[in-house]
Amino acid sequence: MYELDYVISKPLSRVRGTLLDEVLTYLEVDCSIKLTKHKKVLVSNALSCFLLNSYKMFNRNVDRVYLTLDENNYSNTLIVNGRSLPRKISYTYMKHVLSFLYIHQYIELEIGGVTEYKVNYSKGVRSKYVPENKKSSYATILQPLKNLYVNLIEEEQHKTNVLYLRDRSKRFKTFKLTDVLKDKRDYLQRFNKWSKTFSVTCDEVSCDIQMYKIYNINTFKGGRSFMNGSIQSLSSVDRERVLIDGISTTSYDFVSFEPSLAYSMCQEIMEGDAYSIALKGYDTKLLRDLAKQTMIMMLNCKDKTSTKKAINKYIKSNYDVEDLFKQGKIPADWIHTNNIIEKLEDKHQKIASMFYSESSYDLQQVGSLINDYIVDTAMQKYGVLVLQIHDGFIVQEEQGDLVQKIMVDGYDHI
Repeated sequence: MYELDYVISKPLSRVRGTLLDEVLTYLEVDCSIKLTKHKKVLVSNALSCFLLNSYKMFNRNVDRVYLTLDENNYSNTLIVNGRSLPRKISYTYMKHVLSFLYIHQYIELEIGGVTEYKVNYSKGVRSKYVPENKKSSYATILQPLKNLYVNLIEEEQHKTNVLYLRDRSKRFKTFKLTDVLKDKRDYLQRFNKWSKTFSVTCDEVSCDIQMYKIYNINTFKGGRSFMNGSIQSLSSVDRERVLIDGISTTSYDFVSFEPSLAYSMCQEIMEGDAYSIALKGYDTKLLRDLAKQTMIMMLNCKDKTSTKKAINKYIKSNYDVEDLFKQGKIPADWIHTNNIIEKLEDKHQKIASMFYSESSYDLQQVGSLINDYIVDTAMQKYGVLVLQIHDGFIVQEEQGDLVQKIMVDGYDHI
C-alpha cells in the first residue's frame, strides 16, 4: 500500500533534511525550475512521501517499492483512521523527486503502464479497446539510500494510522470513529508501540510486525488485522524459524475456524472435520484441500456460479489436473467441482443460510474480535507478545500453554 502522505517521524526527517538541498539544487540548476516558497514545500512533501514508503519496505528487508503513479490517485483525499485530512502530494513534484533519486543513483526506476490492449465486445458488437495487461511501476532501493537509513535512523516511530475502510471497489473511504472503533484504534496503536520493544526475526532477518485493520463495505464487516511486514505470508514451515527476542517459537491456530464460526453464529455445534467428505477415486489429502477451499468460497461468494468460477481458478493456479489423473489421485482428467459443492451442502445443511451470501465479511468480523481478545489479553494481562497470522498465533515456546488457554477463553467470550 503506497501511502500518499507526507507526515514522517523525526528520525526519518533527518534523511529528508540530508536529501532536500540536493533535490532543490537539481530542480533549479538542472531542470531550470524557478522554485517559490510554496513549490519548495511541495518538493519537501513529495520527498517525505517517498521516504515514508521506501523506508517501510527497507524495514522489511525488501528492496522494491511499488509506486502509485496514476495522477487520479493524487487528487484523492487522505484518510487517517476514518478522517479526511487536507494533506495531498503533488503529482508533478513526485515525478521530479523520483527523477532526481534515479539520476543520482539512490534508486533504480521501472515505469509501468498498459502493455497490451484487447477489443471489448458487448453483445457481439465491437466496441472500444480496453487494457488487457498492466505493468506495475516500482523503485528499487540502492545502497546510497540504504546507507542514509542505516546511518541516520536509530528507531522509527510506531504505526498510528491503523484503521481502514474499503468499499466494494476496494477504494478507501471515510467513516465515523465510534467509541468501539476508538477502542480498536487505541488497542492497535498500543500494540504497535509496545511491540517495538521486541526483536522478531526469521533466518536472522527482522520482521516488521506493526498492525492495522481493514474493514469492508462498512465498519461492521471485516476488520481483519494485518501486519506491515511479510510475516503473515510465511509458510507453515517458515513460521517454525521465527524467533522472538532470539527465543524459539511455536504456533497455534483454530481448527476449521471459519466453518466453526458459521456454526456458532447459527447457534449450532460443528461435529467432526468440516472439510472431510467422501468421493470415490480421490486422494484423501487432495480432496480435503479442495473441500476446504470450496467451502471457504461458498462462504465468500454471492452465488453458486461465482463459487464454481473461484474454485476452478484455484485448481488451475495450484494443481496440474492432468498430472493428478496420471498419478491416480483423481478419477478423471478433470475435477468435478459440482460434486464437491453438493457434498459440502449436504454435510453442512445446518448452516445453509451462510452459503452464497458473502457471509465471510461477517465471519471475519467475529473472527477479528476473537483474535483481538487473544492478542490484547496476552499483552495487557501477561506482557506476552503474540503474533497474529490470520487465524493463527505465534508465541515463544514457553508461553504456549498460556496462549492456548487464552484462545479458548477468547472464542467462548466472543
